[in-house]
Amino acid sequence: MAWRRWIAGVVASMTVAGCAIPNVTLKPTPAANVVTGSRRGEGREVVLFQPFVNLRKQVRCGMKKSGENADIASVICPADPALALAELLAAELTAAGFKVLADPRQAGPSTLVLTGALEQVFLEPKASYASVTFETDISLHLTVQSAAGLLAQRRFYVKGEEATYFGANDDMQRSFESATRQLVTNVVGAVANLADRYP
Repeated sequence: MAWRRWIAGVVASMTVAGCAIPNVTLKPTPAANVVTGSRRGEGREVVLFQPFVNLRKQVRCGMKKSGENADIASVICPADPALALAELLAAELTAAGFKVLADPRQAGPSTLVLTGALEQVFLEPKASYASVTFETDISLHLTVQSAAGLLAQRRFYVKGEEATYFGANDDMQRSFESATRQLVTNVVGAVANLADRYP
């Protein structure tokens, strides 16, 4: 526990000296960092409503902690995650070979219409004896419908993890992008499965 007391002491001394612990703003996640490699779209049509409905309970996207597990600063998303994640999903559906329609009025009877409700996006450090693991939790409730009568709902929950000895901002970024990549991969796979099952 000595290292925890040392970190707590450093944080306390900074506070006494009038030094605020700075917030961290994550960088936008490039679409190239969430490539799934899927090629299952086969030109089938989907509509993805953007942005997702935002049901998140916190405005911030995460927290920084002291050695004593106190909340000392915020992790800020570079853009609204309800929009950014929807845009990344649309880009990867296109890359997977789906035809993503911009206008819902173009949808045919078999077109899959996707609406999502973003329930959680939050990054938090978890300290162990000698290291820290940044954990990013993302939860998305997805509804898929078609004019032919399909109605499917599923909740996707993923956790991105990045272990580090230094707790650098880049480690937070890797954790966030890991969770984003998992979410997009899982959703694209699920949409492809539905398209195969209900052509």
